[in-house]
Amino acid sequence: MAESFGVDAERYDRTRPPYPDTLIERIVSHSPGLDVLDVGCGTGIEARQFRAAGRRVLGSPFPAPPSGSSAELYQPILDNAADGIRRVPGFGAPEQWRFDWERSYTRDEWLDQLPTSGALTQLPPDSLAELQDAVGVAIDAMGGSFTMPYSTVAVTAVRTSTV
Repeated sequence: MAESFGVDAERYDRTRPPYPDTLIERIVSHSPGLDVLDVGCGTGIEARQFRAAGRRVLGSPFPAPPSGSSAELYQPILDNAADGIRRVPGFGAPEQWRFDWERSYTRDEWLDQLPTSGALTQLPPDSLAELQDAVGVAIDAMGGSFTMPYSTVAVTAVRTSTV
């Protein structure tokens, strides 16, 4: 599941929404320099946003655990990242920033993104098609579109010196 974007990276990258501009702007405004370390960079969606904001980005893949709710899955990863930052000289205290946001999807947009979702990347084509048909019917019953709530969390720390 953690490697779901690797099965069809082009589709994952094309169908997944960018991160909230407010997240990118906050990180850029609190950064003392041009360098940003993007831990868990995936296909580079966020990295391209930082580059567009004039930053240099170093990406470090960081796999997610295989199961559980989003909060349960990612909080230990965020805590581990913060602990790692605390152990490395040359960084200020880590902070965790959360951004809640929404994105509206049409039926076709959601069905295009659906095969990039975790375990669904492992389904045989006929099973995936059956699932997409059922999801399409459900979205049609909601009027052909819906709004998906998202939460994006970033762990940040300012580099205070070079080591």
